[in-house]
Amino acid sequence: MKTLIVVSHPTLDQSQTQQFLKASAATIADATWHHLDASLPFDPAQEQALLRAADRIIFQFPLYWYA
Repeated sequence: MKTLIVVSHPTLDQSQTQQFLKASAATIADATWHHLDASLPFDPAQEQALLRAADRIIFQFPLYWYA
């Protein structure tokens, strides 16, 4: 099963929780870690292709964005 982990975080390298998730994701077979902020500006066709190719999609972002 192909897993796409879409991450958006302004200070990804400084976030301990994001580093924990990335290390945990490394143990998942056939997982792709996709950092949105690293691929600016977005290419909509490329983003759609990544989403369509995945069987499972995980969206990860700072919890305070939810509020």
